[in-house]
Amino acid sequence: MRARNLAARTHEKQSPPISSSITVVHPQVPIKRKVQVQELLAGAGFSDFDPALKAIRRVRTVETDRDGLIDLRASGIQIVVSPELLLRGVVLCDVVLKGATKRGWLIQANGSPDHLLRVSISGEVFDFVVEEITEPIPGHDAAPGARRPRRPTGKLRLILGSGYQKASSSDKRGVRIESRTAAFFEKGEALAASIIAERARIAAAQREYEIASRRRWEIEGRIRRLNENMEAWERAERIRRYASALAEKASLRGPIEPASDLANWLAWAKAYADRTDPLAGKLEVAPQEFWE
Repeated sequence: MRARNLAARTHEKQSPPISSSITVVHPQVPIKRKVQVQELLAGAGFSDFDPALKAIRRVRTVETDRDGLIDLRASGIQIVVSPELLLRGVVLCDVVLKGATKRGWLIQANGSPDHLLRVSISGEVFDFVVEEITEPIPGHDAAPGARRPRRPTGKLRLILGSGYQKASSSDKRGVRIESRTAAFFEKGEALAASIIAERARIAAAQREYEIASRRRWEIEGRIRRLNENMEAWERAERIRRYASALAEKASLRGPIEPASDLANWLAWAKAYADRTDPLAGKLEVAPQEFWE
């Protein structure tokens, strides 16, 4: 019985071996290429665009960067997108600039040393950037400390920035920024308000520090002058007492001759005491800011 079972197993059909070598194709790294900007913007109506964007019309050929993006900052406009999104990026930039003007924002073109377009909200100046979001390319690692290769995602992002403080909006879950520009304007105004409030707080703290410093300096100086005057007064009194005791001692031996050295010394000692005595001269107290 056992032998028959073994024989039956030997005639069972075996599954074909599965190959362990699976070829994985990784996305390619963007290749730098030269693009004709005006051809990509053929559908743009520059006649209706904000005047700040007219500089883009002078841009001809641009080479994409290592992430496959076109960088128009050399024209003064901070738009960094892939060739496929250039037209949309420029139109979006125009929409935002026009909306910003209606809200009272000031558009500053060529008003800075680097000639980059910026916006001013309640007096606070911000960089204005339209950029395409990039992401690391799967399967492409980088050496320690190096930057991983990235690729465009097809999603745009608006950024208002001042140093490390930023406000941004981007395409999310199929919803484009164009339908949410009002929220971007509100973020920008909230950022400006927070910067102004923080600057006011710092200025108030600085004023309080300066007042405290002046108060401390004034009180310390007053105490120092008081101690110095008390020491000078006590020294002058000691000089007078000593000179009086010396004259009394000398008179026991006979009258002090007015022209003698002792008489001259006693006169000098009295004059010196009067010169160094703060109570001997005109009594004045300098005006003070803090009396507490």
